[in-house]
Amino acid sequence: MFDAPPGLGPRWPTFGIKLSAAPGRVSEVRDTVSMSWAMLNTMTGFYDQTHIGEAAAAARTIVIDTGTVRATDLDLDREAQDLLFRKGREAALEFLDGTPGSQAGTGRPTSART
Repeated sequence: MFDAPPGLGPRWPTFGIKLSAAPGRVSEVRDTVSMSWAMLNTMTGFYDQTHIGEAAAAARTIVIDTGTVRATDLDLDREAQDLLFRKGREAALEFLDGTPGSQAGTGRPTSART
């Protein structure tokens, strides 16, 4: 939406944030409602990938690993909320530092933080 047309430089920098659930989670289909939710999850995930798959967009995107939390999980407990906040902060620090896998300015792996 905010990208400059091909061949033109952007008027200002833009960044994206992608919340990404852990791969491999499969929706169990039991009835029409669960099938509808599974289809919605598939469609929203595919649509997001079409733009972020471009190299220029990927370089400006902060990817936040949401673990098992999905975009359609609307009733999160405090533990899940804290996890998302912590993962978002870690991803932002890595992105701004420019060093994937390290904390901003320290060179320590983020796995040391939980």
